[in-house]
Amino acid sequence: IENDSINKETLVETLEIFKICAGKIHNTVSQLFNIHRKKTNVREKVDVNKVILSTLGLLGVQLERKKIKVETNLCNNPAKVKAIEQELFQVFMNIILNARDAVDTGGIIKISTEIKDKNFYVYFQDNGTGISEEIGRASCRERV
Repeated sequence: IENDSINKETLVETLEIFKICAGKIHNTVSQLFNIHRKKTNVREKVDVNKVILSTLGLLGVQLERKKIKVETNLCNNPAKVKAIEQELFQVFMNIILNARDAVDTGGIIKISTEIKDKNFYVYFQDNGTGISEEIGRASCRERV
């Protein structure tokens, strides 16, 4: 270390942060490669909980940046449904990104799954402001 203004401890801490960030980048790129590798139009048994966790893994940095807390309550049973994994991933990503945009910094997004009466349910909830009644009605009129 030639520069006296940077001490060895600070340098080690900075390098450790770089190492952690590089690991996160590696994980994100790996997830993106896995998503594109699995492109298929064939419905297969897909573990929905794994798709949710994979989606959260990819969006984690964005959610952390906005200090959004994600609470998950995923059912313990294997949550397998016949679906196209890429499509589920895209749907979950869109819902989570919409929730991210709807909540204030420090907000909460809750995701839960359950199997009830041989049906599988996924629930998303956030503490965002939601859509005003006026905009909701206008949107419904446009679609009719």
